[in-house]
Amino acid sequence: MVEGSYSFGGAEVCVRSTSREFGQWVDGALRKHRSQEKHQPAYSIVIAEVSGQGGLAKERYHILYKGTIAIIKTPDILTLVRTFLSDLEMFFFQDRSDAIFADMNVVSLNGVNALVPSTVIPYIGTLGRRRLGRTGLTLPAETAVAMAPGTGRVVPIEPMVELPGGALDLLTEVVPGDGRDPRMVVEEPTAIDVVLSVAWGPELLAPVSKGIGLYRLGSHVVNLELLGGEAVQGVRSIVEKARCYEMAAATPAEMLDALLQILHTA
Repeated sequence: MVEGSYSFGGAEVCVRSTSREFGQWVDGALRKHRSQEKHQPAYSIVIAEVSGQGGLAKERYHILYKGTIAIIKTPDILTLVRTFLSDLEMFFFQDRSDAIFADMNVVSLNGVNALVPSTVIPYIGTLGRRRLGRTGLTLPAETAVAMAPGTGRVVPIEPMVELPGGALDLLTEVVPGDGRDPRMVVEEPTAIDVVLSVAWGPELLAPVSKGIGLYRLGSHVVNLELLGGEAVQGVRSIVEKARCYEMAAATPAEMLDALLQILHTA
């Protein structure tokens, strides 16, 4: 195990990896954020081992844990790192006023975009990449979204985590490639068609009012206290243009089926 400590937005974060080479890459990539503080690891990154034949064994995955939760399991190291960097950005959100930030994800199918709570993606991810791949869903690489006030759209997140130039280009030298798993990154203002919340209702899937949709989406806004009414109005502009649903907390397979149903009919 290799560990390093870093500071993001005043939060002290320890990162642990099973790979010495990858751990060294992380330490170099995050050198502007290094800290001397020592804490229990907030993130653990498991790198797939190289097989005896040279290269990675079939269907071996890299896994990013936040605490005990596997945020992403993928054969694509670049996708894992993008998810990791996206999650680090969340440490800055509470003090930022340039956008409305929420722990929600964009999931797409056939051009239909849904905003879903960030906890849903790793939960349905336990079904396996192959099963999810057969659905046609475009899953997110990011763990949060930014909303531009007054536009009714999600927008790219301006990064605060500083990496040295060319750091991502070195990844393939550090970790041999085993497969591609490209995931969505919001790169332009994007309209939202569906706002989904998770509740404990009796039905697996049910439409809800825009008032409930506004309340539940607002509960995911990280910098709500800072922005106040501006954030509420910004979230409202998203909800007014979208269909709002609630999905019952159920098994991963049931929640995946409900999500597909929404996206197919929206």
